[in-house]
Order: sequence, then structure tokens, then C-alpha cells
Amino acid sequence: FPVTIVLAISLSKSGSEWKEIRILNLETKKLLKDHLRWIKLSNVIWNNNGFYYSRFEAPPIGEEKIAQNQSSQIYFHQMNTIQDDDKLIYEQKNIPLGVFNLQSIGNSSLLIYGAEFINEKYIQKIYKKSLNNVLDTLYPIISDEYNNNYSYNILAENNQSYLVSTNRYAPYRDWET
Repeated sequence: FPVTIVLAISLSKSGSEWKEIRILNLETKKLLKDHLRWIKLSNVIWNNNGFYYSRFEAPPIGEEKIAQNQSSQIYFHQMNTIQDDDKLIYEQKNIPLGVFNLQSIGNSSLLIYGAEFINEKYIQKIYKKSLNNVLDTLYPIISDEYNNNYSYNILAENNQSYLVSTNRYAPYRDWET
């Protein structure tokens, strides 16, 4: 089975915040047919023959530069396919203005940072799923009432135990410079 070395390239046109992801074959220096659109604030998390990414619903035609971003979603894109065939992994319809961030831990876990609106409060959530099984269930590993002063970052995982960097309960978290 030959290995092809590829690079995901994030492109922006005319200074727009909208990004397109293209895949470049580093051996042939040619772009592959993969062409992903309606992406903002997303990185890619590679996994075998594809990658995870977040995107928004396409804005109405003609309103691409003025429409409000709605419905951030997490997808898995299999290489050499079109974006319409991407597998929806996660979305939250009850938070249309929410944005998700992606992170991988080691070679086995995908983390999704997001929020939920529950009982009139935003709740920060960090979910985990297996990188190797696109259909795997999402498991919440952190859930906390949203507060702009609190942050969480998963640094490592070992047998479902997590090393977390946070300023929650830090004695000087509210200091100003």
C-alpha cells in the first residue's frame, strides 16, 4: 500500500474570515479534488485516510460576507471525496452561535471543546471520542457553568484519567494587568 504525503492548506480569499481547505500532494505538487468550504476558526485533526474539522452552514447566496455565522458542526472528511459526503460527527442546534474547537490527545482520542445552553445558563463542555471510529459516541469529560474567567485545557490522558490545566479555583484568576 503506497503512502502519499499530503498537506492540508487553509486558504482565505480577499481577506475574508471564511476559509477553504485544499489538500496538496507534496510528491506531485498538485491539489487533490478535496475542496472544503464554509470554514472559520478550525484546525484539522488527521486520522488515517481523512481528518476531522469544524464548519458552518453555508450562508445565503450573496450574503457570504455579511451573514451571521450559524450552526457550527464537526465533520469527518475522507480523502478523495467531496464535502457533501462528509460524515457529521457533532452539532448543537440549541446553540446556533456556538463554535467548537478540536484537539487530539495521542493517537487515539479527539477532544471537542464547546458549550451547551441549559436552564438559562451556558455550560462549558469538553467531549471525547475515539479517533479511530468515526461512529463512536461522544463522552463528556468536563462540564462546568460558563464563565469567561475559567479555562480548561486537556494536556494528557491515561486510562480515562486526564491531566487538566485550568485556572478554576486559582486564587488570583481575576487579577488585571
